[in-house]
Amino acid sequence: GCGPGHNTALILREKFLDDNEEEEEDDTSTDFICIDLCKTFINMARQDLTSEFPYQAKNNGFSFAVDDMMVLNTLSNDSVHAAMNFCTIHHFEVDSVTKTLEAVHRVLVGGGLFLLQFWIMSDTDIKKQQDENKKKDVERKEDDIICTPMDGPPNQKFLAYSIDFIVKVAAKVGLEVVDISAPIQYVFEMGEDEEECCQDYTFITFVKQMGGTNE
Repeated sequence: GCGPGHNTALILREKFLDDNEEEEEDDTSTDFICIDLCKTFINMARQDLTSEFPYQAKNNGFSFAVDDMMVLNTLSNDSVHAAMNFCTIHHFEVDSVTKTLEAVHRVLVGGGLFLLQFWIMSDTDIKKQQDENKKKDVERKEDDIICTPMDGPPNQKFLAYSIDFIVKVAAKVGLEVVDISAPIQYVFEMGEDEEECCQDYTFITFVKQMGGTNE
């Protein structure tokens, strides 16, 4: 989801504030929609973005909706040229990840782009799962290496996913990989008595295959 709108603000600044004043006033065709399941976050994003971009807010430059990213009822089929999803699927079990990618595929136009950021399994985690499969005499298949629990805030379950798994699920729903970024390390802020925790994440850009259907 868009959360309180921090990442959306970065995109809007790139789009609107780098233009000169005349171009900015003439350019109201671009439509951004901020979606989150949390109404509180949507209200925060609306307040902050409307304050920073009053002209675009008045002229439908962007809008807001409380919606579930696994369904996206707010959006119709083939209605979006680009979508982005940051820092969310680590909350999801496997089935929910699949539903999210299916929903994104449904709303994208053919050739539309999707940028996904997510925490990734380390080589050590992947090797550990492979070793566990061998101990259990499980024949190693690509689908066996899916995700692993990762450290996070108390009382929250975070999952780091295998890049291969995400790519495979995306391909099944009709999203083709354009680019995969190199792993980027993030250091979590922990309590005074807790050890420092690091986790890698990546960005994958997908494109909806032309001629894809939304039946």
